[in-house]
Amino acid sequence: MTALNKPLLFVFGNHNLKDYHYYRPAAGTRPPFPVHDYKYDAGTTYTGFKIRRESGLIILGLGGSLRYNNGLNQYSQSEMWLRVFLRVPVLLWNTLVHGRAVDIVLTHAPPRGIHDRRDLCHRGFDAFLWLMRVWKPRYLVHGHVHLYDARESRKARFCDTTVLNAYGHYLLDTEADHA
Repeated sequence: MTALNKPLLFVFGNHNLKDYHYYRPAAGTRPPFPVHDYKYDAGTTYTGFKIRRESGLIILGLGGSLRYNNGLNQYSQSEMWLRVFLRVPVLLWNTLVHGRAVDIVLTHAPPRGIHDRRDLCHRGFDAFLWLMRVWKPRYLVHGHVHLYDARESRKARFCDTTVLNAYGHYLLDTEADHA
């Protein structure tokens, strides 16, 4: 963020959730401070379960992992389908107003069958496949699945979407796409 002077958007995964309640307070509660207080977010922007415009891009954030032990920020397949379907009105609006629904889908878990693993914890979400098939984002960027072998692929293609595993880090140059 500081080296490139670019914004950093994030979603929460299924670990290191000590600050999660600041950004996703439980129903009927209020966070202990304003969510966008700079001293807590260090210049980053939480985009979990939101659609926002940033630097000319439309970005949808979908955090969490598949439920495997009933922990915080874990969802069943049907719960993630609901979260995706709840974004459809804004995706339609973006298509009408901007000519595209979404440019980047930022997730923690991968799509089902792309970069995911067989174990329940690292299995991907089916709803992400539908999202890519119907709304055609340029990118779906996920983490969650660790890459221990440099030969392991971190890039895949599904319909019109490039799926990237950003585990560790990954520099995505969206400006080069237009050059």
